[in-house]
Amino acid sequence: MTLDDTDRIKSSDLTVEQTIGLVANNIGYRYYTDSGINQDYDKAASYFKIATAYGNSAGQYNLGLLYQAGKGVIKDSLEAFKWIKLSADQGNSDAQFSVANMYRYGSGVEQNINECVRYYRLSAEQGNSSAQFSLGLMYDCGLGVKRDYNESAIWWQKAAEQGCSNAQYCLGRMYRYGHGVKQDAKEAFKWFKLAAEQGDTTAQSYLAMLH
Repeated sequence: MTLDDTDRIKSSDLTVEQTIGLVANNIGYRYYTDSGINQDYDKAASYFKIATAYGNSAGQYNLGLLYQAGKGVIKDSLEAFKWIKLSADQGNSDAQFSVANMYRYGSGVEQNINECVRYYRLSAEQGNSSAQFSLGLMYDCGLGVKRDYNESAIWWQKAAEQGCSNAQYCLGRMYRYGHGVKQDAKEAFKWFKLAAEQGDTTAQSYLAMLH
């Protein structure tokens, strides 16, 4: 779920239509996330639909997630893909990451690894750590791109620095064995330790070996 930036409501740069879309999305978001008696998926869906009518990208993404989960609407992977992709094509990095996964696994759309990589990259370039990790994985495995450990290391480094435990573990492994980076036991230990502190059991096992 994405909450649009409420500070933008005060911006004189917004049109009336943009303001309506932003406000509708944020009301829908609150109906969706409220953990108390006010939580109402049907109302959330209604407000997200209003937001999409005004082209709000957060509303498009959120409505797509509802279709994906079948909350407030009938579960429909095709509708989910439609709305999430519309949001992704407006530059929403969370939506871009979701679309990449949908192309990767063929959810609501025909599987397409090349499109998967393209959307991972779009999201990763905006700083989405999950997309950065996933793009690094594609390079590591040679899926949709030529296998390139140097590129894997670059993207995993970016994700690891943002606290992604999976990337921290993978980067530690690269330093451990010298894949894509110069072999460095101290760097390997550093990244394994950070991943282990977040509960990564494989990283914990590597730490024991490096002691």
